[in-house]
Amino acid sequence: MTQTDDRQAESTRRAVVDVVVPVYNEAAELESSVRRLRAYLDGSFPFEAVVTIADNASTDTTWAIATRLAANVPGVRAVHLDVKGADHASFDCRQRVVLRHRAARAG
Repeated sequence: MTQTDDRQAESTRRAVVDVVVPVYNEAAELESSVRRLRAYLDGSFPFEAVVTIADNASTDTTWAIATRLAANVPGVRAVHLDVKGADHASFDCRQRVVLRHRAARAG
């Protein structure tokens, strides 16, 4: 492969942005908010994006709604955390993104 080929291959790679939405007991608003966010990302955002709903040990039906959205809406994932707190959600999701990135690079 030449240097030009390397540059062309690199330019065809697409950036993927992972938008993490930490939630706690958001059953009433979760579906409409995620669908609105997904519509914006699909229609106006200049990069490919994945929405990751990070449920922070909700005690209502948030987790059930999150998993249903993940199963039915392309570009939506859901993770459940047993410990409440946005810091835990961000850390856990960052770890998952790094692992996905490493797996993708490994082939």
